[in-house]
Amino acid sequence: MKIVKQIALTALLFVSLTSIAQEKNELLDRKFWKTNPDLAALKQKITEGNDPAESDSNSFDATTLAITTKQDTEVIKYLVSLDGNGVDKKTHDSRIYLHWASYSGDAELVQYLLDNGASVTALDSHRFTPLAFGANAGLTNPAVYNAFENKGVNLADEKNEHGANVLLLAAASLKNEKELDFFLSKGIALDSKDNDGNGIFNYASKKGNIDFLKLLVKKGVDYKTLNSNGGNAFMFASQGGRGFSNGLPVYTYLKGLGLEPNIVEKSGSTPLHRLAFGTKDAAIFELFLNAGADVNQADEEGNTPFLNAAARNELAMVQLLAKDVTNINAANNSGETALMLAAHDNKADVVDFLIEKGADINAKDATGNTAAFYLADSYSKRNATAFDAKLALLKSKGLKFNTVQGEGNTLYHVAAKKNDLELLKKVSDFNIDINAKNDEGITALHLAAMKAENDKLLKFLLAKGADAKSTTDFEETVYDLASENEVLKKGNTSLDFLKR
Repeated sequence: MKIVKQIALTALLFVSLTSIAQEKNELLDRKFWKTNPDLAALKQKITEGNDPAESDSNSFDATTLAITTKQDTEVIKYLVSLDGNGVDKKTHDSRIYLHWASYSGDAELVQYLLDNGASVTALDSHRFTPLAFGANAGLTNPAVYNAFENKGVNLADEKNEHGANVLLLAAASLKNEKELDFFLSKGIALDSKDNDGNGIFNYASKKGNIDFLKLLVKKGVDYKTLNSNGGNAFMFASQGGRGFSNGLPVYTYLKGLGLEPNIVEKSGSTPLHRLAFGTKDAAIFELFLNAGADVNQADEEGNTPFLNAAARNELAMVQLLAKDVTNINAANNSGETALMLAAHDNKADVVDFLIEKGADINAKDATGNTAAFYLADSYSKRNATAFDAKLALLKSKGLKFNTVQGEGNTLYHVAAKKNDLELLKKVSDFNIDINAKNDEGITALHLAAMKAENDKLLKFLLAKGADAKSTTDFEETVYDLASENEVLKKGNTSLDFLKR
């Protein structure tokens, strides 16, 4: 009898382990695709229980990963042929496979998808058609454009929602006259502009290939006229591209053409606003500052270049821009100061610098949140070390972490809303009233009951003195709220401990 039970137990354990293994779909792991699997390897993974049609939390599926990692076309064709993977299947940002094939510049795959009925007019969530999406990503392969044209797409009419045609969208990636002439041969005018009056010179400035910019000037392209927002090529150059930023020579070249570096758009935005987030070259900042760019210039949201730098840039760049700051406690339209933004997204050395420069550690934003809220709201396991460093610093400087924040929330509420047990543990050291209700009449325990994915948050709060009998303003108990939590229901989590 014991042997039978042991066999049954072993079988049950095997089934459980197999189920757990299959919960992690290897076809959604980029590491698998980095091995460049052949068709046989793919089929083997599917046989092992990995679902080729499943999508991850960002709506990427195996096919999109295969396309974007440039797998063999036969592998991708096979994936597309499987149930649940039709050619017009919506994936990340509502893109169909043709968007991704165009993005990858894979002419053979594009042709296959077109021949199998993929929509050439499907719009993603950013209003890009498949071809416009590819052009915006730097598509220069003539074979792809010809494939779309052969399916009835008029290349001259293909535009994004801002009226930029494929020539303008691809301009930043064009390198020579031959590539340019291909678009011109399709009836696209060299002097075409988007709805805001931006022409090819502005778009090409995103990834400033100086030789190509010189070619455009030689061809008589207008580079001096401001767009309808009052901006020029410096705005585009400061924007850069995905994973790309321009170096000093590009800005020097544009300045040499007589363009104004300190241009201010109607919205109040300047090139310095964009550069301030991440540029690490002091010489670039000096070029703009020497030209009269103002680190205190507010855009339509009240953000200044200095606020943007304090939020994300390294200490040396923040220190450089701080030399011209008129008010270290200036806030944007939401009441966010440099210190609050640094507490949320930057490092301890920037936070320390701002405090030494006179930043008000007790300032509140428009909602009533202090830097304590911004720090707590920023917490994740990935930035735990930086969080702890900022926490220790702010505590040493006298910041109160038990101050009631905006909308009556405490940091317990913040942690519970983030559904983060580690943050709750850190917050529990701050002498905060664990049963305090916010402006909606809800305690942290109520929030945890609605947000929790298991019983750990709830049991931790109870162990720290949270009152399970507390009710909301609508007379809902913690047990009532937890009972409606779909994740807890799905996990068959016992809630008997909340009935006490």
